[in-house]
Amino acid sequence: MDSSPDNMSKKELLELVNQLEKKNLEVEKKNSEIQEAKNNLQFHYDQLRRLVFGTKRERFIASANPFQQTLPFEELEDENQEPSKTVKETITYERKQKRENHHGRIPLPSHLPVKETLVEPSDDTTAMVCIGQEIIDQLELIPSKLSIKRFIRPKYTLSKEKQEELIKKGEAVSSVIIAELPSIPIEKCMAGTGLLA
Repeated sequence: MDSSPDNMSKKELLELVNQLEKKNLEVEKKNSEIQEAKNNLQFHYDQLRRLVFGTKRERFIASANPFQQTLPFEELEDENQEPSKTVKETITYERKQKRENHHGRIPLPSHLPVKETLVEPSDDTTAMVCIGQEIIDQLELIPSKLSIKRFIRPKYTLSKEKQEELIKKGEAVSSVIIAELPSIPIEKCMAGTGLLA
């Protein structure tokens, strides 16, 4: 029987196509196995090149590849020798804890003399009630002597009765009034002018 495609029946052609598809699958499987083996060998080759020619910090990386084998460097014990006893040693040490994260500035020393200056707001505060104070400390240098110059700024707001009166009249009610801080050479600096000079 002639095996040319023109002389083959439909059934024979289908069988031939099935056989070719099976062979194609086998070839693809072998090709993927060969590619995987090639990648594996390339990886080992690269690792060996790094071990031989790499810089010292790149050498002997134990965790570079989880599949990497280790060399057996353990000492072989003689059968006649008694097994060695394991000695456990406990090592303790003390360590200073890190300083806790502080928020803001470190307070000035309490043993220094304090000179307080009361700074009142320039606005009229006769009908107002003091609701608190804002205190700012500066480190000041008196020749051969340190002191603290403290600015105390009272905060004022209208009394409830006065606020209710203004609301009934339809006038705007101002919020809190506080004096402006005297001029400081460096903003948010704890050092006063004498110390800076």
